[in-house]
Amino acid sequence: MKMNKIFRVAAVAAMTIVGAGMTNAQESVLMLMQDVPQQLRYNPALATSSRSYFILPGIGGFTMSFNNTGFSFEDLYVHDKKSDEWKLNLDHLAKNFKGDNNILQAEVDVPVLATGVRLPKGAIFWSISNRTMAEVTLPKSILDLRYGNYDFDKQKPISHDLSDIGMKMMNFNEIALGGHYQFFDHVAIGVTVKYLAGLISARADNMHIKMETIDKGGRYSMHVVSKGEIEVSAPLTIENDKEGYVDDVEIEFEKVPEFMTKNSGFAVDLGARMNFFDNRLRVGASVIDLGFLNWKVDVGRFVMDADYTYEGKDVSDNITDVDTDKGDDFWDEIGDELSKFKDMKHKSGDSYKTKLSPKVMAFGQWAIKEWLNVGAVLSLRCIDGNALTKTTANISLRPNHHFEFIFSGGMQPGGSLGIGGGIQATAGPFQFMLASDNMNFNIKKTKGAQISFGINWLIGSGEGSKVGEDSSAEE
Repeated sequence: MKMNKIFRVAAVAAMTIVGAGMTNAQESVLMLMQDVPQQLRYNPALATSSRSYFILPGIGGFTMSFNNTGFSFEDLYVHDKKSDEWKLNLDHLAKNFKGDNNILQAEVDVPVLATGVRLPKGAIFWSISNRTMAEVTLPKSILDLRYGNYDFDKQKPISHDLSDIGMKMMNFNEIALGGHYQFFDHVAIGVTVKYLAGLISARADNMHIKMETIDKGGRYSMHVVSKGEIEVSAPLTIENDKEGYVDDVEIEFEKVPEFMTKNSGFAVDLGARMNFFDNRLRVGASVIDLGFLNWKVDVGRFVMDADYTYEGKDVSDNITDVDTDKGDDFWDEIGDELSKFKDMKHKSGDSYKTKLSPKVMAFGQWAIKEWLNVGAVLSLRCIDGNALTKTTANISLRPNHHFEFIFSGGMQPGGSLGIGGGIQATAGPFQFMLASDNMNFNIKKTKGAQISFGINWLIGSGEGSKVGEDSSAEE
């Protein structure tokens, strides 16, 4: 196949994948791409055939992903055939809500610089990147708010408990140094050690919000208890109202450090790979992002501690259009009363730690032919005490060492089916990569969105590696 034809096919495939843009994450595809340096992000024991590589700054790689385990757009909205409009339907959402908690997860990974060198019995590599992680846990009970505080069918008050709400967000720089070594010509062990420098952070994992409706002889009152705190490490401008409660908060982004900070942390990636049957079978496992960050700079706490009973408002003046002496607006008074349960005060805080969300991964890949490989990847990630699992099966087509196509299919977090794919094309020393685990062309059914790409400079790449070859061994 001529090179210009290969790149016409690659360009069309790349635009198709980017145009689809519906993916949760791409690690299952990247792990089984034979010559992509980015695969080391998911298992430091993996290897490429290039003697060294350099990820180009700025264009070397970018990943932005969003994942929602509880519902899709089609679960949230229902199509009204008469008006030909999509309308919000909370009853339909509650019926299709998956699990007791909904995990909203977003992640952005921007490699700044990365390089690696292959050794006779292994490799050594290092990288600098900026990473952003955000995770929010929403309990299914939050949908019960649609019933209000009284069940007219059963003639009884309704109470609500929203105490499973959780949130974690952080942005940090990562400096990583790793390598792997090969034993007995078929076993490789890899380790990556990471130094983390935190920039901004927010965490809330002990929120307790309860709303109880009390029957007082035919008259009802609402008892609201809200307790918890949000810990923050960021330069903030805070405005308080006359009672000392937080009225407005802004982040002073110009004061956020760009690189190194006193918010330090460490993490480690561990990986293993084994080859069998003349290297036609590869199996491996890894533990990724096992670590923490300690936040010490600009630490503050937003404390919520309210125990309030709302007895209602006198509506007689409003009904008879009689002006009150105070001239207060009726609806403003109600709003002020009901907002008291969410009042917060800002206080100085001590340092706190946030753990990364570790991931356990395992894979297997078999070379049926020189140009045809099949494989599978299993991953498990822990978020706020919830285990999110993903399983995918993959087929890789590699007509020559310049070009590789990979297709995948499997179950995504939240129980949705994901159909993914990736492309790898090499021209001289430059390599283009694009990968996705979930190319759902129906935006109404998808629970995630992501885009990921990379351009690498490979040095001494030779003929490329295959599953049937051990690219770490000395040639």
